[in-house]
Order: sequence, then C-alpha cells, then structure tokens
Amino acid sequence: MASLENDSERSQFLKCPVCLEMFNNPKVLNCGHSFCESPCLVSIAGRSAFLKCPECRVVTKVPENDVKNLPTNFSLLRAISEEKDNRNTCTSTCERHNRVNNIRCYTCEVDICKECIQDGHSLNSHDSDITRALDVTSTALFSVQEFRRMLREKHAEVEEAETSAVNKWKEISHKISQSANCARDEINEIESAMLMRLELETEADKQTFVTEKDQIQEMITTILNLKRRRK
Repeated sequence: MASLENDSERSQFLKCPVCLEMFNNPKVLNCGHSFCESPCLVSIAGRSAFLKCPECRVVTKVPENDVKNLPTNFSLLRAISEEKDNRNTCTSTCERHNRVNNIRCYTCEVDICKECIQDGHSLNSHDSDITRALDVTSTALFSVQEFRRMLREKHAEVEEAETSAVNKWKEISHKISQSANCARDEINEIESAMLMRLELETEADKQTFVTEKDQIQEMITTILNLKRRRK
C-alpha cells in the first residue's frame, strides 16, 4: 500500500527527464536510461545512426536510424497505465470509518483510510511502493542486460566478419602483386628482346656504312691513279 502523499514521488519516477512530462512510449537506451520516443528522442537523434544519452552521454546505436526501433520499456508503460488509472479515481470517503481514503492498496486495488489499516487491513500482506519500484527496476535491468548480451553477440559477429574480410583483402592483394610481378617479368623479357634486336640491326647498319665508305674510297683512289698515268 502507498499513501496518496507519495503520489508526487511516484509521478516523478514516471516523468521523462528531458521534457519533464509523463513518458510517451518510453524507449530504453544501452545505459538503462529511458526517454520519450516522441518528441524527445526524435528531436535529439533525428535520423542519426547513433544517439548519446542526454543524462550520462553513453552512445547507443539506433537500429535502422529510427528511434522507434529502440527497445520499449514495458515496465514503465505498465506503471504509467496504473498511475493514470489511479488519477482517474476520485478521492473517496471510507464508509466504515467516515475518514478520507488517502491510502491505495495495490493488491486489492481499492482506496482505504488509516483506520482500515488499524482495523485489520494488514500492511504485511500487501505490496509496498518499494517492492513495486524494485520489481519495475529489476525488469528494466533484465531488459538492459538482455540487450547488452545481444549487443555483445552482434559485436562478436561483426569482429568475425571483419577478420574474414581482412583475410580476403590480403589474399586478393597477394594475387594482384603476383599478377603484377608476372606482367613485369614479361615486359622485361620483351624489352630485352627488342633491345637485342635493335643492337643487331644497328651493328649491321654500321657494317654496311663501313663497306660503302671503303668502296667509295677505293673508287676515289682508282680515279686518282688514272689521272697520274695520263700525265
């Protein structure tokens, strides 16, 4: 059971720390903090792939760049629903004791007065605000732990995929280097063959020029000898 005097504290627990209003479809981040999907997280994250918690600055990956895909805090939703139901219940007067029913029994789902407690409506057999808060917190922590476990598994999958990709890149790089080396060897062989052919042709041309020069010189010598004989 919880006194209506504690309603303000319970209401604060159900308010978004950004807009200070009662949560609207609360979404839980990696750090465990919850915020309204709209307008709070929508205005903060937009269409970004990552989101920093407004309270602790821990980064959360936004699935498909849309905050609506973040995990919903169903424990908060249930607590909000109960709070709204309680607010819709008007304060009544105890028919037995003619006292204001300023205490809510969550187990019986009825409002009672202090005299009812003294008259046998035992506190020991009912849920307290602390127990209910612990249940909500425990459920939220379980959701966070489960989400973190999923993240660790996803992280391991990404690391495995990264390792596989790196090995594949190394294999492709090695094949490219081998192909390039083979191509260079072939080019070097072609270059050597062409240079050798050029050298042979150059030597042949040089020999031809020498022969022609010798023949011309021989003709000049013959002409000069003929002139001397005539004299």
